[in-house]
Amino acid sequence: MLLDGLLGPLGAAFPGLDPGALIREVRERVQDELDLEHEASNQRRFHRALRAHPFLTVPAPVTRLAQEGVLVSAWVDGVPISKAPDPDTAAARLLVFVVGSARFGVMHADPDPDDVLVLPDGRLAILDFGATRVVVPERVASTQAALDAFADDDAAALGAALAQLGALPESEGAAVIEVARHILGELVQPGVTRLDTPAVIGARDRLIARPDPLVRLALAGSLAPDDLWPARGIGQMFGVIARLGATGDWLELARAALRDGWG
Repeated sequence: MLLDGLLGPLGAAFPGLDPGALIREVRERVQDELDLEHEASNQRRFHRALRAHPFLTVPAPVTRLAQEGVLVSAWVDGVPISKAPDPDTAAARLLVFVVGSARFGVMHADPDPDDVLVLPDGRLAILDFGATRVVVPERVASTQAALDAFADDDAAALGAALAQLGALPESEGAAVIEVARHILGELVQPGVTRLDTPAVIGARDRLIARPDPLVRLALAGSLAPDDLWPARGIGQMFGVIARLGATGDWLELARAALRDGWG
Protein backbone atom coordinates (compact mmCIF):
# COMPACT_ATOMS: atom_id res chain seq x y z
CA MET A 1 0.00 0.00 0.00
CA LEU A 2 2.85 2.41 0.79
CA LEU A 3 4.40 1.75 -2.63
CA ASP A 4 1.05 2.30 -4.34
CA GLY A 5 1.01 5.77 -2.83
CA LEU A 6 3.98 6.68 -5.01
CA LEU A 7 2.13 6.05 -8.27
CA GLY A 8 0.68 9.54 -8.58
CA PRO A 9 3.76 11.54 -7.57
CA LEU A 10 6.07 9.49 -9.82
CA GLY A 11 3.77 9.83 -12.80
CA ALA A 12 3.41 13.57 -12.29
CA ALA A 13 7.13 14.19 -11.78
CA PHE A 14 8.39 11.94 -14.60
CA PRO A 15 5.91 11.73 -17.49
CA GLY A 16 8.04 9.18 -19.38
CA LEU A 17 7.92 6.60 -16.60
CA ASP A 18 5.42 3.78 -16.13
CA PRO A 19 5.02 4.08 -12.34
CA GLY A 20 2.82 1.01 -12.05
CA ALA A 21 5.39 -1.21 -13.75
CA LEU A 22 8.21 0.19 -11.62
CA ILE A 23 6.29 -0.37 -8.38
CA ARG A 24 5.48 -3.95 -9.41
CA GLU A 25 9.16 -4.53 -10.11
CA VAL A 26 10.18 -3.19 -6.69
CA ARG A 27 7.56 -5.33 -4.97
CA GLU A 28 8.67 -8.52 -6.76
CA ARG A 29 12.37 -7.94 -6.17
CA VAL A 30 11.85 -7.17 -2.47
CA GLN A 31 9.84 -10.37 -2.08
CA ASP A 32 12.75 -12.27 -3.65
CA GLU A 33 15.18 -10.68 -1.17
CA LEU A 34 13.10 -11.91 1.76
CA ASP A 35 13.08 -15.53 0.53
CA LEU A 36 16.32 -17.18 1.68
CA GLU A 37 15.58 -20.39 -0.20
CA HIS A 38 15.45 -18.32 -3.38
CA GLU A 39 18.71 -16.62 -2.34
CA ALA A 40 20.39 -20.00 -1.83
CA SER A 41 19.43 -20.97 -5.38
CA ASN A 42 20.95 -17.73 -6.70
CA GLN A 43 24.11 -18.24 -4.66
CA ARG A 44 24.54 -21.80 -5.94
CA ARG A 45 24.25 -20.57 -9.53
CA PHE A 46 26.98 -17.96 -9.00
CA HIS A 47 29.13 -20.42 -7.05
CA ARG A 48 29.09 -22.94 -9.88
CA ALA A 49 29.84 -20.29 -12.51
CA LEU A 50 32.83 -18.89 -10.59
CA ARG A 51 34.32 -22.00 -8.97
CA ALA A 52 37.35 -21.98 -11.30
CA HIS A 53 37.73 -18.19 -11.59
CA PRO A 54 41.21 -16.83 -10.81
CA PHE A 55 40.14 -13.94 -8.56
CA LEU A 56 36.41 -14.22 -7.83
CA THR A 57 34.73 -16.81 -5.63
CA VAL A 58 31.33 -17.46 -4.06
CA PRO A 59 30.91 -19.83 -1.10
CA ALA A 60 28.75 -22.86 -1.78
CA PRO A 61 25.34 -22.81 -0.10
CA VAL A 62 24.18 -25.91 1.77
CA THR A 63 21.03 -26.27 -0.27
CA ARG A 64 19.63 -29.23 1.75
CA LEU A 65 19.33 -26.86 4.73
CA ALA A 66 17.89 -23.92 2.81
CA GLN A 67 14.38 -22.81 3.71
CA GLU A 68 12.40 -19.61 3.24
CA GLY A 69 13.91 -18.20 6.45
CA VAL A 70 17.20 -20.13 6.61
CA LEU A 71 20.39 -20.00 4.53
CA VAL A 72 23.61 -21.86 5.39
CA SER A 73 26.76 -21.64 3.29
CA ALA A 74 30.42 -22.63 3.41
CA TRP A 75 32.69 -20.51 5.59
CA VAL A 76 35.14 -18.11 3.99
CA ASP A 77 37.88 -16.30 5.88
CA GLY A 78 38.72 -12.79 4.75
CA VAL A 79 38.51 -9.09 5.54
CA PRO A 80 35.81 -6.67 4.32
CA ILE A 81 36.72 -4.85 1.13
CA SER A 82 36.87 -1.62 3.16
CA LYS A 83 40.07 -3.03 4.71
CA ALA A 84 41.57 -4.32 1.45
CA PRO A 85 45.39 -4.25 1.47
CA ASP A 86 45.29 -3.16 -2.19
CA PRO A 87 42.16 -1.02 -2.70
CA ASP A 88 42.80 -0.41 -6.41
CA THR A 89 42.93 -4.11 -7.26
CA ALA A 90 39.98 -4.93 -5.02
CA ALA A 91 37.89 -2.15 -6.61
CA ALA A 92 38.74 -3.29 -10.15
CA ARG A 93 37.80 -6.86 -9.27
CA LEU A 94 34.52 -5.77 -7.72
CA LEU A 95 33.72 -3.88 -10.91
CA VAL A 96 34.49 -6.98 -12.99
CA PHE A 97 32.14 -9.01 -10.80
CA VAL A 98 29.19 -6.60 -10.79
CA VAL A 99 29.34 -5.33 -14.38
CA GLY A 100 30.59 -8.63 -15.78
CA SER A 101 27.62 -10.48 -14.27
CA ALA A 102 25.50 -8.93 -17.04
CA ARG A 103 27.18 -11.35 -19.46
CA PHE A 104 26.36 -14.19 -17.06
CA GLY A 105 22.70 -13.25 -17.40
CA VAL A 106 21.99 -12.45 -13.75
CA MET A 107 23.17 -9.22 -12.13
CA HIS A 108 24.01 -8.82 -8.46
CA ALA A 109 22.15 -5.70 -7.35
CA ASP A 110 23.40 -5.21 -3.78
CA PRO A 111 27.22 -5.24 -3.48
CA ASP A 112 27.34 -4.23 0.18
CA PRO A 113 30.90 -3.59 1.40
CA ASP A 114 30.37 -5.93 4.36
CA ASP A 115 29.45 -8.74 1.95
CA VAL A 116 32.57 -8.46 -0.22
CA LEU A 117 35.58 -10.09 1.43
CA VAL A 118 39.22 -10.01 0.37
CA LEU A 119 40.77 -13.42 1.00
CA PRO A 120 44.40 -13.93 2.08
CA ASP A 121 45.36 -14.80 -1.52
CA GLY A 122 43.76 -11.59 -2.88
CA ARG A 123 40.64 -13.14 -4.34
CA LEU A 124 37.25 -11.53 -3.72
CA ALA A 125 34.55 -13.60 -2.05
CA ILE A 126 31.03 -12.35 -2.70
CA LEU A 127 28.28 -12.99 -0.15
CA ASP A 128 24.54 -12.26 0.01
CA PHE A 129 22.63 -13.04 -3.19
CA GLY A 130 19.16 -11.91 -2.19
CA ALA A 131 19.15 -8.94 -4.59
CA THR A 132 19.64 -10.18 -8.14
CA ARG A 133 17.97 -9.59 -11.49
CA VAL A 134 17.88 -11.66 -14.66
CA VAL A 135 18.97 -9.50 -17.61
CA VAL A 136 18.04 -9.86 -21.27
CA PRO A 137 21.01 -10.33 -23.64
CA GLU A 138 19.60 -7.80 -26.12
CA ARG A 139 19.47 -5.10 -23.46
CA VAL A 140 23.02 -5.91 -22.39
CA ALA A 141 24.16 -5.52 -26.00
CA SER A 142 22.37 -2.17 -26.33
CA THR A 143 23.89 -0.99 -23.04
CA GLN A 144 27.34 -1.94 -24.25
CA ALA A 145 26.71 -0.06 -27.50
CA ALA A 146 25.67 3.01 -25.49
CA LEU A 147 28.75 2.85 -23.25
CA ASP A 148 31.09 2.43 -26.22
CA ALA A 149 29.43 5.32 -28.06
CA PHE A 150 29.74 7.55 -24.99
CA ALA A 151 33.43 6.71 -24.63
CA ASP A 152 33.97 7.48 -28.32
CA ASP A 153 31.93 10.73 -28.17
CA ASP A 154 29.68 9.32 -30.90
CA ALA A 155 26.43 11.18 -30.29
CA ALA A 156 24.53 9.48 -33.12
CA ALA A 157 25.42 5.98 -31.97
CA LEU A 158 24.68 6.85 -28.35
CA GLY A 159 21.28 8.28 -29.28
CA ALA A 160 20.45 5.16 -31.26
CA ALA A 161 21.43 2.88 -28.38
CA LEU A 162 19.47 4.90 -25.82
CA ALA A 163 16.43 4.87 -28.08
CA GLN A 164 16.80 1.09 -28.47
CA LEU A 165 16.74 0.81 -24.67
CA GLY A 166 13.70 3.09 -24.49
CA ALA A 167 15.63 5.44 -22.22
CA LEU A 168 15.63 8.64 -24.29
CA PRO A 169 14.75 9.88 -27.77
CA GLU A 170 17.49 9.29 -30.34
CA SER A 171 18.01 13.04 -30.71
CA GLU A 172 19.36 13.35 -27.16
CA GLY A 173 22.70 11.62 -27.69
CA ALA A 174 24.77 14.81 -27.81
CA ALA A 175 23.02 16.26 -24.75
CA VAL A 176 23.74 13.10 -22.73
CA ILE A 177 27.44 13.27 -23.59
CA GLU A 178 27.66 16.94 -22.66
CA VAL A 179 25.79 16.55 -19.35
CA ALA A 180 27.60 13.40 -18.26
CA ARG A 181 31.05 14.73 -19.08
CA HIS A 182 30.30 18.00 -17.29
CA ILE A 183 29.05 16.32 -14.10
CA LEU A 184 31.48 13.38 -13.93
CA GLY A 185 34.52 15.32 -15.09
CA GLU A 186 37.80 13.43 -15.11
CA LEU A 187 36.11 10.25 -13.85
CA VAL A 188 35.02 9.54 -17.43
CA GLN A 189 38.16 10.81 -19.10
CA PRO A 190 40.74 8.33 -20.47
CA GLY A 191 43.35 7.26 -17.94
CA VAL A 192 43.55 6.54 -14.25
CA THR A 193 41.61 8.75 -11.82
CA ARG A 194 40.73 8.52 -8.13
CA LEU A 195 37.14 7.80 -7.20
CA ASP A 196 36.74 8.97 -3.62
CA THR A 197 34.60 11.24 -1.47
CA PRO A 198 36.05 14.50 -2.89
CA ALA A 199 35.37 13.23 -6.43
CA VAL A 200 31.75 12.49 -5.53
CA ILE A 201 31.37 15.90 -3.87
CA GLY A 202 32.85 17.56 -6.94
CA ALA A 203 30.33 15.81 -9.19
CA ARG A 204 27.52 16.87 -6.86
CA ASP A 205 28.67 20.48 -6.88
CA ARG A 206 28.86 20.56 -10.68
CA LEU A 207 25.34 19.18 -10.85
CA ILE A 208 24.05 21.76 -8.39
CA ALA A 209 25.72 24.54 -10.38
CA ARG A 210 23.96 23.47 -13.62
CA PRO A 211 20.92 21.32 -12.83
CA ASP A 212 18.67 22.32 -15.74
CA PRO A 213 20.20 20.12 -18.49
CA LEU A 214 20.00 16.99 -16.33
CA VAL A 215 16.47 17.80 -15.19
CA ARG A 216 15.40 18.23 -18.82
CA LEU A 217 16.86 14.82 -19.74
CA ALA A 218 15.23 13.19 -16.72
CA LEU A 219 11.83 14.56 -17.71
CA ALA A 220 12.30 13.38 -21.29
CA GLY A 221 13.59 9.95 -20.33
CA SER A 222 12.27 6.69 -19.00
CA LEU A 223 13.58 3.77 -16.96
CA ALA A 224 12.51 0.29 -17.93
CA PRO A 225 11.49 -1.84 -14.92
CA ASP A 226 13.98 -4.51 -16.02
CA ASP A 227 16.79 -1.96 -15.58
CA LEU A 228 15.87 -0.78 -12.08
CA TRP A 229 17.72 -3.42 -10.05
CA PRO A 230 20.79 -3.53 -12.34
CA ALA A 231 21.00 0.27 -12.05
CA ARG A 232 20.81 -0.10 -8.28
CA GLY A 233 23.72 -2.56 -8.35
CA ILE A 234 25.91 -0.34 -10.54
CA GLY A 235 25.22 2.71 -8.41
CA GLN A 236 25.94 0.89 -5.17
CA MET A 237 29.12 -0.60 -6.62
CA PHE A 238 30.53 2.82 -7.44
CA GLY A 239 29.50 3.96 -3.96
CA VAL A 240 31.60 1.16 -2.45
CA ILE A 241 34.55 2.08 -4.68
CA ALA A 242 34.28 5.73 -3.65
CA ARG A 243 34.43 4.71 0.01
CA LEU A 244 37.63 2.80 -0.78
CA GLY A 245 39.17 5.84 -2.46
CA ALA A 246 40.45 3.64 -5.27
CA THR A 247 42.09 4.66 -8.53
CA GLY A 248 41.39 3.17 -11.93
CA ASP A 249 40.43 3.86 -15.52
CA TRP A 250 36.77 3.48 -14.65
CA LEU A 251 35.25 3.96 -18.08
CA GLU A 252 37.62 1.48 -19.72
CA LEU A 253 37.22 -1.02 -16.88
CA ALA A 254 33.44 -0.87 -17.25
CA ARG A 255 33.61 -1.25 -21.03
CA ALA A 256 35.87 -4.30 -20.74
CA ALA A 257 33.73 -5.96 -18.06
CA LEU A 258 30.52 -5.39 -20.02
CA ARG A 259 32.18 -6.72 -23.17
CA ASP A 260 34.07 -9.70 -21.71
CA GLY A 261 32.05 -10.58 -18.62
CA TRP A 262 34.09 -12.30 -15.94
CA GLY A 263 36.73 -12.91 -18.58
